[in-house]
Amino acid sequence: MSTATSAGKHRAAGARGTYVRRAVGGAMAGGAMAAAFVGFGSVGTAQAAPLDCPLICDLPGASLFGDSGAPQALAYTPGSVVAMFDPILDNPLTLVFTFGMIGNGADGNVLHPDGFNGGFLFGSGGDGYSPTVIDGAIVRAGNGGNAGFFGGNGGNGGNGADALLGITPAQNGGAGGNGGFFGNGGNGGDGGNDLNAVGDATGGNGGAAGQGGFVGTGGSGGDGGDASSLTGNATGGTGADGANGTIGGGDGGDGGNASTTTGAAIGGDAGDAGDADFFGGGGDGGNAGHANSTTGTSTGGNGGDGGSGGFVGDGGNGGNAGNATSAGGNTTGGNGGDGGNGGFFSDGGNGASGGNASGGDSTGGNGGSGGSGGFGGSNGSSGSDGNDSGGDSGGDSG
Repeated sequence: MSTATSAGKHRAAGARGTYVRRAVGGAMAGGAMAAAFVGFGSVGTAQAAPLDCPLICDLPGASLFGDSGAPQALAYTPGSVVAMFDPILDNPLTLVFTFGMIGNGADGNVLHPDGFNGGFLFGSGGDGYSPTVIDGAIVRAGNGGNAGFFGGNGGNGGNGADALLGITPAQNGGAGGNGGFFGNGGNGGDGGNDLNAVGDATGGNGGAAGQGGFVGTGGSGGDGGDASSLTGNATGGTGADGANGTIGGGDGGDGGNASTTTGAAIGGDAGDAGDADFFGGGGDGGNAGHANSTTGTSTGGNGGDGGSGGFVGDGGNGGNAGNATSAGGNTTGGNGGDGGNGGFFSDGGNGASGGNASGGDSTGGNGGSGGSGGFGGSNGSSGSDGNDSGGDSGGDSG
């Protein structure tokens, strides 16, 4: 080999080594710059709060062998693991120095109601904006931002604005954002309330829940808003369904209460819970809204059904029914939610009691059915029927 050829190869190898060192050094410098700015100039980005679901959610307490509860003692959840990185991910400079690949999305605002998405690779979505009674006339409740592809929690939906003296309606809650590959779905926002002295009143509906990631729980549905009127009908808002998740379903949203003096009162129905698609327990059904009218008819809302457990996991419990009361009108209690079915060696969820009816021709609501237990598990108990107490009771007494 000639001296010239050997020297040329050494120069080429040296050049390649220089390029590699520069690339590695640049990456290290970028990471150091991002870390150096943690806590400096942060603008308060936020994301969905982690749901209280273990990494293997709500595994049964070894129903076949006694209620040990040991599998439920795991310390971390998908949401809490993601939240451990928030001191870095919350800083907007992290998104800047990673060219939008890593970092939490900012919360929505009056000019951009929807929460911003997390970084393309990793980061939680920002929460949706919650309008006030004043700016709710022109700004809707924002949806939560979606998480990054590999990990992050979906942002929570914003709460809907309350109605403004019958001029503007109560808003629906914003939808929760979807979780990343490893992360939870965001919760739906609550619907706004409607307090109307003249005319009908209708509470806003709860926002839809965000889907959990491949390893994560589904978000919970938003609650329906309350409604109150002096001279018209009142209808509580409907709770949204919880979302499914691979290791746990989200809870259903509660229905809104309804109250009026002379009109009909109708409590809002609750949302059904989400199922656990693989492991973990199903969510609990939402509780229904109550109804109260002084002289008109009253009808309680129906409770939400519990979600089914995964391959191994307990079924969720059904939600409570709404009660109905009236001094001069007929009353009908709502029906209790059914319990969800359990997986192998897991218990079914309990059904909820039916709503009580008091006043006029009264009919109590039906209790929900208990969910079926899986192989080695127990069936859930059924709820009792609601009580009747009126001039002409037409339902069952529990």
